[in-house]
Amino acid sequence: MRGPTIKKPEANIPIAAMADIAMLLVIFFLVTSRLAEDKGLKAEIPDTTQKKSTSETPKHAQVDIDAKGQIIYRGRNVTLEKLDQLLADQIQHAENEEDRIVLVIADKSRPVREVAAVADLIKGQGGIIVLVNQEGANAPQSPGVVKAKP
Repeated sequence: MRGPTIKKPEANIPIAAMADIAMLLVIFFLVTSRLAEDKGLKAEIPDTTQKKSTSETPKHAQVDIDAKGQIIYRGRNVTLEKLDQLLADQIQHAENEEDRIVLVIADKSRPVREVAAVADLIKGQGGIIVLVNQEGANAPQSPGVVKAKP
């Protein structure tokens, strides 16, 4: 003979409680996590009263990015790959820190990513970057110079 049958209770998962727990977990991770910090370039920004002209330092290498996006190094149009080779030769043979300075004169109309690509090449070779903004093809150089250290 069989004994009395016991009815098993049905498994019931409370969905509303799970949604509350999921929301609490999301809030917990948002509060306790840290956002990634942008490393960027370390820059020394000069005072507005300080004005330096590139004509005072003609011995530095100079890379121009004109309004058309052409990269000009020592009067010649070059590609990024060729610029990397030329800068490697110059910076590796530098005798002191002054010889590692590279002026990057970019037209203000050019996207930042183009200037950043050139700056990354210079930084990768161990050079010291000096950024100068320029408006138009024959405009005088802006006194706002930013010097970035590797």
